[in-house]
Amino acid sequence: MHLPGMQPTKDEIKAWLKTAGHSRSWLGEQCGGITKRTVDNWLSSPQEIPAGSLALIARLMAEDDAAEAARLRRAAGAEAQIFSVEVDLPTFRAYNKAALDRNLTIEQWVIQTCDEEVSRLSRKIIPIAAPATAIPVSPARERERERSRDIAARVKHHWIDLLGGIAAGSPVSSDVDTAPIEVAKEYPDDHYALRVFGQSMAPKITDGDTIIVRRWQDQGFPKKGTLVVYNDAHGATLKEFGYRKAKPGEDGDTFNNIPVLKSLNPAFREVQTMEGGRIDAVFVELE
Repeated sequence: MHLPGMQPTKDEIKAWLKTAGHSRSWLGEQCGGITKRTVDNWLSSPQEIPAGSLALIARLMAEDDAAEAARLRRAAGAEAQIFSVEVDLPTFRAYNKAALDRNLTIEQWVIQTCDEEVSRLSRKIIPIAAPATAIPVSPARERERERSRDIAARVKHHWIDLLGGIAAGSPVSSDVDTAPIEVAKEYPDDHYALRVFGQSMAPKITDGDTIIVRRWQDQGFPKKGTLVVYNDAHGATLKEFGYRKAKPGEDGDTFNNIPVLKSLNPAFREVQTMEGGRIDAVFVELE
């Protein structure tokens, strides 16, 4: 049972899916057609579940609770006696952990605990029917739920692969998950996302920004001023592509120019030539 007014934890969601018999693929369909892989990342990694999807999951859990309670009342063959218990958040979390340890929902755990205590006292188990809810749902509230479900069904979610981090004056953190992330619009298949580390491309791109890039393979050099993902023996870095005049002894192009990479931040004055590396992608926009 999910506590009304609170967002479910990942452990609560996993227990609910198992108890209700829902697959992760089914949950992805309910959340706008996302993949099972994305649901797995939500539930098995530090990645946060998007707020809109988390609210929808909470509603689905509440609806399942109500349906199960109604089924139990019908099975009991009599109108259930409804009671409620008000507890603080730490107590609720303790109850929920005890339920998860038994692979039960909290409502099932409460019922089982009550049955066990009655059995201990009287040596005879008296079945207790689960209540649907302590507060009847008003017609206005039910209409609001229907509108929320309709809106959730119409919202189209867009996803893009986050393929780690890229250095921009600082080492890349190993904590960046390679996983799909939700974005505001749809991108072609040759686009992906990167997390930026460092300030060498400030003020245009700063530390912690997420950027969208497009793969660049065997296409020669991009236009001067293009931001590129440059990969060499030291790893991938984000730089601005440009040219400088060839020095004596250097082989320039037709116009005696040498391709170079540089930073946008004046505090990072290094300019490097493209020797032994390659351009993997070009910058499209900030996410």
